[in-house]
Amino acid sequence: GDSNAYNRLGTFLYRAGRYGEAAEQYQIVVALNPDNMNGHSNLGTSFMLMGEFELAQRAFEKAIEIEPKKVSYGNLGLMHYYLGDFDAAIGSMEQAVELEPNDYLARSNLGDALWISGDHDGARRAYETALTMASDVFAVNPNDPFTMMDLAWLHAMLGNSSEALELMGRASALAPDDPYTHYYDSLVRYRNGDTDGAIAALGMAVNRGYPVALLAAEPHLESLRVHERFREIINAD
Repeated sequence: GDSNAYNRLGTFLYRAGRYGEAAEQYQIVVALNPDNMNGHSNLGTSFMLMGEFELAQRAFEKAIEIEPKKVSYGNLGLMHYYLGDFDAAIGSMEQAVELEPNDYLARSNLGDALWISGDHDGARRAYETALTMASDVFAVNPNDPFTMMDLAWLHAMLGNSSEALELMGRASALAPDDPYTHYYDSLVRYRNGDTDGAIAALGMAVNRGYPVALLAAEPHLESLRVHERFREIINAD
């Protein structure tokens, strides 16, 4: 009856990419301890990576009901974003920014939701603020490939193509086997008009473990659905 043991097993399975099995353990956690905010949040994250966005949404809403935190609002915003409810996504992401105003990823995600909703001016403001914050983080550790990826995406969305491509090249050299490297490489390439390179990078991202469900739901990639190779990638399961 110790929920901590189930939570640890869930975390082990989650880190192994076994999201369905992890969700089963987190469901036991919240059954044993219904007020366990982290249990609901972990359950939501597992559902998200399984592509069960509506189940994930309910889990994040429960986590917020217990204890409002930036990460839960941010993840809830992502669920709205993937489900196509961009007004709700913006609202949740704004709550995340309010709770942690110095988190550049929260502002970057807000920028994505604003951009897809059609508010490009608002998106640029969010991206510019995120870029300033991320640049400060990068100055502390200029060899972090994951900050490089974030910066590359922000530069790409702000039209700074050369900076975006240069940063992605460096990140790819530092973390060539990480699925997120290839995912961000695809986004940057696609933003810069390299459709074939973007689709090839998406294939490598999936081969290295990037969740297909997230690719299939990503609004920035919606226009790739006309390409047969992209359809093959997102229907791989």
